[in-house]
Amino acid sequence: MLSAQDLLSWNPPALHQGITEADSAYNGSSLSFLGGRIVDDGINMKSKRKLRSFLDYGPDWNGYGAVPFSRDYIKKAERLLSAIPVKTEVFPISDGRVQFEFDKEDGAYLEFEVNDDGSIHVFQILSDQTEREYDAKYEDMKGIVTEFYG
Repeated sequence: MLSAQDLLSWNPPALHQGITEADSAYNGSSLSFLGGRIVDDGINMKSKRKLRSFLDYGPDWNGYGAVPFSRDYIKKAERLLSAIPVKTEVFPISDGRVQFEFDKEDGAYLEFEVNDDGSIHVFQILSDQTEREYDAKYEDMKGIVTEFYG
């Protein structure tokens, strides 16, 4: 695994441009930089590759009339994925959205979809099997996922 110093000294033009100083918040999963940029060390790289592969899905990709994914939508989903500090499973939905899923050994389950307008629909099954369904904002999702695993 790369150290925070290794990441700072690595100089790919697209990533390093504009980064001048590191934030001290390195948690082993991601390194946040001033200005809101995040470098992910790989916790969700497989899911990011999977997200990008959805751009290759054409019209009717599932044989039941599914719509293709837009590049702008996938970019929104990638930004959200970068902000989530735990391993995340992603799945394509036939209406051109992506579902993010999390589960725990005690039977608790969390899923959400990002809508085109940026709002997020959340469905959750708690460990006591109580179900919750609600809408949330992008900026709330890291806290919702952290609380789920809390």
